Amino acid sequence: MDSAPVDESPHTKPLASEPFASGPPIRSEVDEKVESFFSIKALFSFLRFDGTDAVTGASSVFLSDLNSGLALGWHQRWSPRIESHLSIDYQTVRITPITGKTLDPSSLPLTGFGGGAQWQVNEKWALDTSLSSGQEIFWKATGFSALSPRSVPITRAIGGLAYNAVKVKHLKLQLTAGWGLAMATSSAEFSIKNGTLYRLGTELISEDSRQPISVGFGYEKLSQSTDISDHSRIMVTGFVKYYFGGIKN
Repeated sequence: MDSAPVDESPHTKPLASEPFASGPPIRSEVDEKVESFFSIKALFSFLRFDGTDAVTGASSVFLSDLNSGLALGWHQRWSPRIESHLSIDYQTVRITPITGKTLDPSSLPLTGFGGGAQWQVNEKWALDTSLSSGQEIFWKATGFSALSPRSVPITRAIGGLAYNAVKVKHLKLQLTAGWGLAMATSSAEFSIKNGTLYRLGTELISEDSRQPISVGFGYEKLSQSTDISDHSRIMVTGFVKYYFGGIKN
């Protein structure tokens, strides 16, 4: 009796795992052939901003509304162990004013782009590196009780680990962790120092060729000061991601 034909669709092994914009998820099985495909991700985020004035020591906390955004990615499998990715993302952040403070503007569009690579160490573990540039929000006082959030592009270099925790049939649960450097820069209003960030994530990935999709959650904290204030930002993110357009070489 002949064996059943093998489905060679590239979607049988979706490759991308992003707490926010990281690389492809590691696979429990690999294909010897190079594959190239795309992804689209709907994301939802909630942010908290903490700032302390460097001169007066006064501190403020701002929270965002529930924000939404979109990310597009291109993924390339070069070998059974090496994969790369490029991505671009966009979201609008709406900030809730606190009592006694006014904000102008109260919402800002944020964009980012970047790329990276992933090396699959074994069936369970992978190493991930990325370099990206994305807009971050910093704060400037424009009056006694008025603050103005400003977006500044920040370059970030991140390294991390991915771990396949559980696999049941076509479903795989992956855990991720990363640490990185937010590089110093300057704008018309700020001189921004080097900062650090770390992130944690979890993602449920379907490797079924009929439903190449994943859902996940992530936590990221950035600490980066300017010449006028100490600044930190926490972002909690959820996303749904779909893979399409696979090409085998």
